[in-house]
Amino acid sequence: MTFTATDACGNSSTTTATFSIEDTTAPVITTESANNTVECDGTGNLADLNDWLASNGGASATDGCSSVTWANDFTALSDECGTTGSATVTFTATDACGNSSTTTATFSIEDTTAPTAPAAPADVAYQCSADVPAPGDLTATDNCAGDITATGVDTVDDADPCNILITRTWTFTDACGNSASVSQNITVSDTTAPTAPAAPADVAYQCSADVPAPGDLTATDNCAGDITATGVDTVDDADPCNILITRTWTFTDACGNSASVSQNITVSDTTAPTAPAAPPTSPTSARPTCQPRATSPQRTTVPVTLRQPAWTPWTALTLQHPDNTHMDIHRCLWQQCLRVAEHNRERYNGSDGPCRSRRHRLPVLGRRASPGRPHRNGQLCR
Repeated sequence: MTFTATDACGNSSTTTATFSIEDTTAPVITTESANNTVECDGTGNLADLNDWLASNGGASATDGCSSVTWANDFTALSDECGTTGSATVTFTATDACGNSSTTTATFSIEDTTAPTAPAAPADVAYQCSADVPAPGDLTATDNCAGDITATGVDTVDDADPCNILITRTWTFTDACGNSASVSQNITVSDTTAPTAPAAPADVAYQCSADVPAPGDLTATDNCAGDITATGVDTVDDADPCNILITRTWTFTDACGNSASVSQNITVSDTTAPTAPAAPPTSPTSARPTCQPRATSPQRTTVPVTLRQPAWTPWTALTLQHPDNTHMDIHRCLWQQCLRVAEHNRERYNGSDGPCRSRRHRLPVLGRRASPGRPHRNGQLCR
């Protein structure tokens, strides 16, 4: 631009200068970019990242001279646990004159969500520890790492060995340390009695001394295996001639479950004694033969009188005849008279008629015979 100075007479002088408008002021960041943290979605969170970059991290800028354009220097996310990562991005606002201002923020993908565990197996009970199966595998899903498989771990409370509690736990932990778990309760309680063998058959003996000692029997148990027991006898000898022995085998396992079987043993003496040989008898030729009376008396009781005088070994045996017509008197030694009396009592009461040695008509029962004189029929009547 030329400036001319002219006086009144028309004389002039000129000067030249340039007027310039320049822009040396950078845009003003009115809103700084902000850090952004998102939860891992397992695919890199590309949508979240792109939205954040497109919005310049939420930054804004103004310029007094021209409009502002934005740019950023994002290249990639860092590789962290799972598919997490982060990037620190510089956003640049530039005006038309090339003046620029910057703002910086960080985009982060994090994983703070625990895996989603499957449902725990139902609680279950077993009779024996040996029946409990080994822990199996379960699979959980994770928002960042995908599927996570875990094996159950048992915690055993066996303070009471007959009532054991096993807590079986599956713990699912993702790459970022987030975890979830499920548990199953397993109870081990032996409530089953041993399986007893068949009881021996009932048996009978004649004498107590014949009864054998109790033997052993073996039962099987669902948990403990074989259990051997010795029989125990309970004796009812209220009637010593008919004794009942109940022999019981009781099988008890470690948890107090028991089963028993019993055998009945009867001791009853039904065998008669074995008699010795009888003493030899007197020859029959030495004894007189008795003849029955013509008329047999009625079957009545025979009165018998035995008297033994103190001064003689002989005794007068008086037998009153059943028809009351006469008496039979035997003179015999005392022991012989006893046998005669018994014999005649049987004969007089029988149906074959009386048998006598000699008839005496004496008015008095038990009259003594003369001492020292044997009876003329000295042999006893049979």
